[in-house]
Parts: sequence; structure tokens; C-alpha cells
Amino acid sequence: MSERETKTGKAGRTPEEIARRLPRLSADETARHGKEIYHEDIRPQVINDHDGKIVAIDIETRKWALGKDTLEATDRLRVECPNATEVWAERVGYRVTGRLGGSGPLPRDE
Repeated sequence: MSERETKTGKAGRTPEEIARRLPRLSADETARHGKEIYHEDIRPQVINDHDGKIVAIDIETRKWALGKDTLEATDRLRVECPNATEVWAERVGYRVTGRLGGSGPLPRDE
């Protein structure tokens, strides 16, 4: 067994690599920062041409990516920011990203 293999976990990462990927902010702080970045910086750029798409935002770097759903947007963001741990998602033109259960239209952004 190599020296690296003895110092890594099952995923093949060292404890330092794992610690770098842990979120540093609470869920509320992530949401607050994510909403702020979206409304101040990103929304004006996407509102007219990307209605209904998902924006994934790395709140540490302020980089973002669009996708048809949260998974696609996040995957695209991770290409640009592979170590992103503080990620927020917004649906362009809507007040919510999605819902569990229920029916009817999603509430629109004003």
C-alpha cells in the first residue's frame, strides 16, 4: 500500500481535502448570500432570455451556471468551480426553485 493510500479515506481524499469541501456557512447564510448575488448581479443578465431555467451560484466566487434543472446547472458550475461548497440555486423568473407535491403553477417573480 502506498503512503497516500494509508493517509486517505474510502473516497481517496485526505482529511485536508475533505475539510476544504465542507460548507463554512450555515444554510441561512448561504441562502442570504445566494439570493443577494442572484438579485443584484445575475437576475438582470438572465431575466429576459432564460425564463424558467435554473441558475446555480458559487457564493464564494460569485460564478454561476445555467441549466434546465438544478442537477444540470450544478454540474455545469462544478466544471468551472470544482471545489464549490457554498452553492445556491434560483429559478429565473420565479420566487421558488421547485416544490414537493402540490399542483398548479409556481409563484412568479415580481
